[in-house]
Amino acid sequence: MAPEGTTRYFDAFGVNAELFSSSTISQWNEYLSIGRSMVGVRFERSDQTVATRYFHTDHLGSVAVITNEAAAVVERSAYDAWGKRRFPNGTDDPSGSKKLSIAALSQTLPERERLHATPCSGASPAPFVAGNRALSPPA
Repeated sequence: MAPEGTTRYFDAFGVNAELFSSSTISQWNEYLSIGRSMVGVRFERSDQTVATRYFHTDHLGSVAVITNEAAAVVERSAYDAWGKRRFPNGTDDPSGSKKLSIAALSQTLPERERLHATPCSGASPAPFVAGNRALSPPA
């Protein structure tokens, strides 16, 4: 429980959602998936506002564009093959660039693969391998 509210997570039977509650407002975040790919998120607040955002990925599977219900672009993102944030035009983002860490990556892996996650050599475009599969930075 955070000082500003409580977040509850639901992840069962194909439903991935969060419920954030505070003294002033509550919000459902429902993550939209097709197969094993997350394609968007729907926000529903207790004040009756609803918003949906759709994720569009680049060739590495990182989220490159986020659009709203009207298909208008609301955010553009870019990352290099190792998870370092870049500007959409391809130049480095010098302010607080994020690097994908093994600790952050391990939180997204199933338990059986967490113990086997190791850094790759520079020959691979993906920063880490788990078991026998290469992983791109999470979006």
